[in-house]
Amino acid sequence: DHLSFTKTNRRVVAKYGEDVGQVNCPRGMCESTTTPSKIVVCDARNNPIQEMPLDGSGASHCRVLVQFTDGTSPHGITPCGDGTTDYIITDTAHRRVLRISAVDGHPIWTVGSLGSGPHEFYYPHDVKMLLDGRVVVADTYNNRLQVLDAATGAFLQQLG
Repeated sequence: DHLSFTKTNRRVVAKYGEDVGQVNCPRGMCESTTTPSKIVVCDARNNPIQEMPLDGSGASHCRVLVQFTDGTSPHGITPCGDGTTDYIITDTAHRRVLRISAVDGHPIWTVGSLGSGPHEFYYPHDVKMLLDGRVVVADTYNNRLQVLDAATGAFLQQLG
């Protein structure tokens, strides 16, 4: 019922719950783009994306980047790595991919719907940013990868 990130001097970073600094079905995580020694966690049941300190200092040092209220189920997350502090996330509930601002959590672009064509997903589980500015989305139940442009969300290619 907690996340630990070191083998020595273990620290509880987040416990089970629904409040800020707590998690209920954590999925994807990555390093914070704005604050050293923090991680950003997607919580598939509580539906927030939270920035949490790795030192176990507790909820008072956590920050909710975005709290989804539309049933969004964030799973995968990757920093954009393009000079911005933005993140790209997958939403399995709405079969979509979003680029969100780390500053205020607003979506910069959103693509996707249920299906098997370009920009269509069936359980987009994970996402990774490539060094060349492309984003690869694991479209799990379509048994493929979709490659998107990180700046615009434009479909570039399908693998598999």
